[in-house]
Amino acid sequence: MSFDKPTIFVQDPNELVLGSTGDYYDSNLQWVKETDLAVLTFSVPAEDPAAAYMTKLNLLTFVLSGRPWRFQISQAVYDTNGKAFQITAKAFSIQLNQSLVDAQAAPSQQEPAAFYVGQAVKGLDWVVGRDELGTATLHTVAFSDQATVLARLYSIADAFDCALNFRIELEGLKVKNQYIDILHRLGSDRNDIQLAYGDNVTNITKTVDVNTLVTALEVTGLSEDGDKGNSISDAFFNLDYASDDGRYVKPKNSFVMYDQTTNKGLNQGAAYIVGTFDGSTAESVQGAITAVVNQLTTQSQPMTTIDTSLAYVPNTLSVGDTVRLISNDPDDSNYLKTDVQELDICLDNPSKSTAVFGDYQPLVDGDNLYDLTKIKQAVAAAQSLAATASTNATAAQVTANQAATTAGDANTAASAATATANQAKTMLPIISTTAPINPQEGQIWYEGSDANDIKAMHQYVAGSWQTNTLLPTAINVSQLSALSADLGNITAGTMQAVNIISGSMHNESTSDDPNRPGKQITNTQDINNDGFLMVIDRYGAGTDELRILSEIGNSGDLKLGYGLKKNIDLNNNPWGGVIASMILDPVNQNIVFYGADLGDYYLNIQDAYQNKTRSVVW
Repeated sequence: MSFDKPTIFVQDPNELVLGSTGDYYDSNLQWVKETDLAVLTFSVPAEDPAAAYMTKLNLLTFVLSGRPWRFQISQAVYDTNGKAFQITAKAFSIQLNQSLVDAQAAPSQQEPAAFYVGQAVKGLDWVVGRDELGTATLHTVAFSDQATVLARLYSIADAFDCALNFRIELEGLKVKNQYIDILHRLGSDRNDIQLAYGDNVTNITKTVDVNTLVTALEVTGLSEDGDKGNSISDAFFNLDYASDDGRYVKPKNSFVMYDQTTNKGLNQGAAYIVGTFDGSTAESVQGAITAVVNQLTTQSQPMTTIDTSLAYVPNTLSVGDTVRLISNDPDDSNYLKTDVQELDICLDNPSKSTAVFGDYQPLVDGDNLYDLTKIKQAVAAAQSLAATASTNATAAQVTANQAATTAGDANTAASAATATANQAKTMLPIISTTAPINPQEGQIWYEGSDANDIKAMHQYVAGSWQTNTLLPTAINVSQLSALSADLGNITAGTMQAVNIISGSMHNESTSDDPNRPGKQITNTQDINNDGFLMVIDRYGAGTDELRILSEIGNSGDLKLGYGLKKNIDLNNNPWGGVIASMILDPVNQNIVFYGADLGDYYLNIQDAYQNKTRSVVW
């Protein structure tokens, strides 16, 4: 993994460049999602010329992975033992950290978040940048206390349930613009980053805590006063409530809200796990209902924490990004997604960088989930259901024929079972070039003319066909004509009508010598950067084994020869020990013959192509 250590430029508060350094060490850029706040610490040797300018309020500017950063030094401490300066700097200017804004009354009408942000930074060198909320969300917000600009901005983010991103644009080493982006969330879905155990993930530890698990909450502390003098406590007690999906139920004359769905899933039967909920802050019955349902939704699930350790942090990762995580737990979901809560980036040694993750969630339909394994499981389940239902239908029909007195009941059972079978059969995967008519929820459709020509896989979800992705790890096919991939080693089979691009090729074959029963002929061909070499090994007279060689070099020269195999080492020099040979050299325009019994005598015919002087050496 390549890495370019960024150069840190030191500037005065007016952005005049005073010096730069690349000799810093023990650096840490701590970037936290909760506040989007970044703090930089590092050490710089005292003898570094830039160290003299590392004073409070001076600026530090650098670019990391394409993102410009501007910090302002808040502390510089000299370490007499290490003979170095230890620097602490903050990513936000003193303007945001120390400037104060007064208490502010609510405006006369509801306003968007950009209105309040603009008021908070009025007179400063910051403006509203990208605004994802726009005028879709409006609130009337008052601020009762004086606060720093940064604290006021965080209050605005809380009021609008949004995130703020502080962003700068550089022109050279000077800040051209400073933006405060108003976003639904920090970061983005990074489908290009996959954290896999054994690759960039060294460990994934999951802890499940059921100590806080409840399936019902008893509401306490409700006010005896309410709108128009009505008691919130009495109204809540007398309310008969059920959520639209039937999951949450509060019977009349009760303060307990029940989660029926979760309780049933935990096999608790009628024995609910009851906790308590403080409803003293509720200002209405509806407010109490909403608050207790939200709390019950959270507490009805086991508290799960997952700790992930990385071998290295991808240098393009930002806080708030959502990445894919492949777990090493064989008993749990293999595919998760998680958000980056904090980055601790070491500028001088990326191997020391760490990340903190949170909000782990299993991937669901639509999140690039459906691999072929899950499809096979769904198919098997549907086929099993169809087979069982058909068996039940047949058995019911036999019972009806044998017992006339109960024919009505048996026929009813048979019809119901047959209907179930038919419904199950409609869930069987279908291979066709057009979408099935009257599909069922969850049905699988393979788009193609037959099993050998499947172009895509779809599933019918919430009234429409959703196209899902087949993960390569689950593909098991007999033909690879539709794939384009690194296939590794291929064993067996026949390849016809193909173009093969290769750095080298080797072929070896053995056959019986038709003229000498029990003897074999071995034929070897090698093609590489040196050219083409063919070697034929066969038995000769007596026990001697004859080797015949032919070679075309990469410069076009042709070489033919023969010798005794026992005198030749194929692995090192197949031509060593050759008895006789002929070399055709088109580059030097030579033909050279060597004979076993000619000693130093040989025939040399030169420049035959140009019909020039011929010479024979004998």
